[in-house]
Amino acid sequence: MSTMQTQQRQKTTIFNVFRLLKPHTAITVVVMSVGIVSSGLALLQPLCVNYLLHAIEQSQKLVRPIAVLALLFVAGIVLDGLGSNMANRLAAKIVFDKRSNLITCILGLPVQEYDKRESGDYVSTVISDTNELRSALSSDFFKVAANLLTACGSAVAMLFIDTRLFAVALITSCTSILLMIAASSRLQA
Repeated sequence: MSTMQTQQRQKTTIFNVFRLLKPHTAITVVVMSVGIVSSGLALLQPLCVNYLLHAIEQSQKLVRPIAVLALLFVAGIVLDGLGSNMANRLAAKIVFDKRSNLITCILGLPVQEYDKRESGDYVSTVISDTNELRSALSSDFFKVAANLLTACGSAVAMLFIDTRLFAVALITSCTSILLMIAASSRLQA
C-alpha cells in the first residue's frame, strides 16, 4: 500500500468517525467541552502552585492559595471523570447501534455465504471490530482536543513561569524524539 493510499485511508477513517458522531452532535460537543475545561483546570494548577510558593516566600496567609489549588484539583478530577463516563456511554450507544445493524445484515445473508466461513466467524468478527470501535471512540478520539490543549498550554505556561526550564524541556523532548526515531529505524531494519 502506498503512502498516499495510507493517508487517504486514515482521512477516510477520521471522516467515518465524524459520520458516526453526527447524529450525536450535541453530546459530542459536551464531551469535548468537558475535556477541554478539565485540561484548562489542570493547566491552572502549576500557576496556583507558583502563587502558593510566592505566598510562602513572602510569609503571607496560605489558606486562599491552598483552597484554590485544592478546588482546581477536585474540579479537574470530577470533570475528567464526567467526561470519560459520557464518552463511554456515547461509544456504547454507537457500538450497540452498529452491532445491531451488522447482525441484521448477517442474518439476511444467503445460506451459501454461511458455508464459506466457519460457524460463528461472522459474529466473532463483528464483536471484535465493534469492540475496537468502542475503544477508539471512548478513549482516543475525545481526548485528542484536550491533549492538544494541554500540550500547547503547558508550553505557554512553562514559558510564562521559567524560560530556562522551558528551553531545557524543549531540548530534552526534541533529543528524546530524535533518539527514538533513530532507535526505531534500526530495530525495523
